[in-house]
Amino acid sequence: MIRRTMKVWGLLLLAVFTQGAFAHHEQTETISLSLTPFYLCPGETKTISLGNDWRKVESVIVQAIAYGSDATFEVMANGVTKGTVYVPKTDPSYIVTIAETTNSIQLRHVTGGKAYIQGVTVRQSTRTVGGPSYYPGYPAPYEPKIALPWYNEASYLAREAITLSDALQGYTNYKDYGFYLLPIKKVAGLCYADAQARGALSGKVRASLFALKKQIEFASPYLNTTFELGHAFELAVSLKELGNRLDQLLN
Repeated sequence: MIRRTMKVWGLLLLAVFTQGAFAHHEQTETISLSLTPFYLCPGETKTISLGNDWRKVESVIVQAIAYGSDATFEVMANGVTKGTVYVPKTDPSYIVTIAETTNSIQLRHVTGGKAYIQGVTVRQSTRTVGGPSYYPGYPAPYEPKIALPWYNEASYLAREAITLSDALQGYTNYKDYGFYLLPIKKVAGLCYADAQARGALSGKVRASLFALKKQIEFASPYLNTTFELGHAFELAVSLKELGNRLDQLLN
């Protein structure tokens, strides 16, 4: 994993954070969370809720200063480190790209002294991810590109999500692949690794499965459009159906 250390000056002046639309007509909003400032101490990981709804989060701004000595912490979403922030005693604003569907982020202290988190601003989609739509299952007309073994239903479904994402790539433009399919594949890969190592019913695996389900739900506009392409119709239906199977497994 490539660790990125980001330090941005005067972030609130950047035009990129004005409300607008990012690719694929997704309307965005920028909100400042109602957050009581807190200390992130050595060894701590703290979760910041973004609300009950899951949304595509493009980025976050974290306002923080260090006490005692410079500090370093990671910003995470769905168990994945999205950026590593170095915090001196001044320059309190940092931008971290998230680019995933989630309803929370985690701040995990890595090194140095205490970090005083003063505020968090989120750039996210205005569209929430609701419940799944139900479609009949269709066999997928493709051969897997990867030979990953599976030992339980969770790892099987995660493997299928990876394979379907790969299969749809051939019918998808570069932007749609990066915006919709690649996040599914990344979350599915983490879910697969957790399920193979921990078993299908562990808390961590259930959290990974839920994140995968939400990522597939977020891709509904792309999948609905893909239904109109005869050569990719069954692949899109299979991915929709996989999301429904995840919902059944979690419930």
